[in-house]
Amino acid sequence: MKINKRKLVNVLKIIFGIAIIVFLIFKIDFSMIKEIDFLSRINYFLISICIFIFSLIVVQTLRLRLLIKAYNVSFIETLKLSLAGRFFNSFLPSNIGGDGYKVYFLKKKYNLAWDRPISLIFIERFSGLLILFLMGVVYIAVFYQRLKSHIQKVDFDFEGKLIWFAAFILMLIIIFGLIYIIRPQKTKSFVSKVIR
Repeated sequence: MKINKRKLVNVLKIIFGIAIIVFLIFKIDFSMIKEIDFLSRINYFLISICIFIFSLIVVQTLRLRLLIKAYNVSFIETLKLSLAGRFFNSFLPSNIGGDGYKVYFLKKKYNLAWDRPISLIFIERFSGLLILFLMGVVYIAVFYQRLKSHIQKVDFDFEGKLIWFAAFILMLIIIFGLIYIIRPQKTKSFVSKVIR
């Protein structure tokens, strides 16, 4: 009896997925979960779940779809790619697994050279870092006094670190500005290739 190769691969994927889920469940310390009082803050807990699902399904999928819109990928297919990337991020170090899967998927599906999907995923990751940076700036601007009082309790040199962080961001802006001034056409063509 001949076994269908595709069915065998699908069965192995399911077994692998279940094995990972079981492994993660056994890593959970249920005694600590009992100590968490979900009922006292159930409203915040439900709101956070809704925001997480919205950001995962809508925001991240739309961001990825904007980057790969030149390939006429449907929203459902982009959502599947985003969820598959999220799955690999759950048990592989950092976000390398999910990003690697997205790069491999885009290369195979659309027969691209390696540089195009890598640059697309790099832009996606960079936009996420930029959003986190802007959120941090807004938080510091709004809650500066509260943040300063918390940091003083743990003896952390907030002003010194903030100056180094601002200097680092300024240095990045200067470097990107110089690259744009020296090679404006190449910079524009690179950005247009990535966005297209």
